Amino acid sequence: MTQTPLSRYVDTVTAPFPPDTARRIRHELEEHALAHADALRAAGHPDPEGAAQAALGSASQVQQALMETHFTRAEEDRLLQLTIFRTAMRRDSMGQLVASALVGLLMPGWLLTQADGYVLESWLLAALWLLMHLGLLWLSWRASWRCPPRSAGVVRACLTDLFWPLAAFLMLLPGVRVHGLGFGVWPLLAVVLVLIGIMAMHGELWRLLPKALRNAR
Repeated sequence: MTQTPLSRYVDTVTAPFPPDTARRIRHELEEHALAHADALRAAGHPDPEGAAQAALGSASQVQQALMETHFTRAEEDRLLQLTIFRTAMRRDSMGQLVASALVGLLMPGWLLTQADGYVLESWLLAALWLLMHLGLLWLSWRASWRCPPRSAGVVRACLTDLFWPLAAFLMLLPGVRVHGLGFGVWPLLAVVLVLIGIMAMHGELWRLLPKALRNAR
């Protein structure tokens, strides 16, 4: 079947995107162009289809604009190679969120057992643990509800990357007393190094975080 100029144009524009994204973009572009062509035809334009297509802009410009607001097939393929992203894409059920919250609520008890004469400090750490855990949990839940699936997966995976180093820091801190260097310098340094290593290992994830925060689809 012979393709129309509009069909070839849309094929070019949608080439970099995953199938579901390409179908949605194709539908939107074709619907807009055909409606515009009908209006031009009714007004007596000699070439309504050509004028409607030209009004869309060049295929390369439209494609570049869409790549700012949509994940490409190549980006999705790289993300899917990361286990943490594949897991995050499934972490939107209420049961998983509740189980995670229960773990977070139990951990302050462990912190208090490590008080060793620093009861006030340990209470503060327990409160900080709860705030951190519930804050990250709220952000993850918010991403699930407010962001498109791919963006939500990136945000949740990045939050998971942040959670474990911070959790390790708070769990190690009560038992560490480094005289002359301040309270908790060494665990903080270790956590920073671990976080840098995680971000390097999941570089593609963090590189695409700004795009996810723009609610890319």
